[in-house]
Amino acid sequence: MACLMICVCIALDMPSDLNTVEQPSVSFESFFSAFGTILFSFGGASTFPTIQTDMKKCSKFPISVFWAYVGVVSMYLPVSILGFVAYGKNITSNILESVKYEGHDAAAVMLDIVLVLITLHLLFSFVIVINPVSQSFEDFLSIPQGFSVKRCLLRTAIMCFILGIGELIPKFGPILSLIGGSTITALTFVFPCLFYLRIERNIPLHIKVFLYELIAVGIFGGVASTYSAINDIRKVFS
Repeated sequence: MACLMICVCIALDMPSDLNTVEQPSVSFESFFSAFGTILFSFGGASTFPTIQTDMKKCSKFPISVFWAYVGVVSMYLPVSILGFVAYGKNITSNILESVKYEGHDAAAVMLDIVLVLITLHLLFSFVIVINPVSQSFEDFLSIPQGFSVKRCLLRTAIMCFILGIGELIPKFGPILSLIGGSTITALTFVFPCLFYLRIERNIPLHIKVFLYELIAVGIFGGVASTYSAINDIRKVFS
């Protein structure tokens, strides 16, 4: 619903003459900065093992992942394409900040609803994404998995740290690119393929070639996007 409303707001904000929209020039840094941001949006893939472990029917995990990606892409692409067409180089990291709703009261109301829906989504999805991290710290500190004061204090401390990072950095776009290009690239491209190659013995040749290609793309893209993101962060604080 949020993505659908965003698309409607962008459509209302679409200029009558699209030729007046100035499109950005693509450079090495901008391309790989975008690469890191795109990877960040798929960062939840690192929680797949935890999700599969908790499923009642683990055999249906591949089907659930397939339809999850279909759903995510079907939401991301329309918003991205419409934003690119409508705003060009003036588009911001947060698409909602690009929408100008002067003269469109309906668009203003829809944007408020979008903010509420996205907030609700983050409140629920963040618990799932942060859970493996919290469990890792709990295991490291030997904190029992059941409800306890220590567990509450640890998870509260993790949330305070995350909130502090969010408040400390004025522009979060470069941070998304940095995290996406470094840690998430390793978690989604490099490590899963590498671990599978080490664990599984009888892998067909064409699958091996495909996995090594993914590792190569992940390493090259990750290094390049991390470099681009660091440069962007340096410009923000300079």
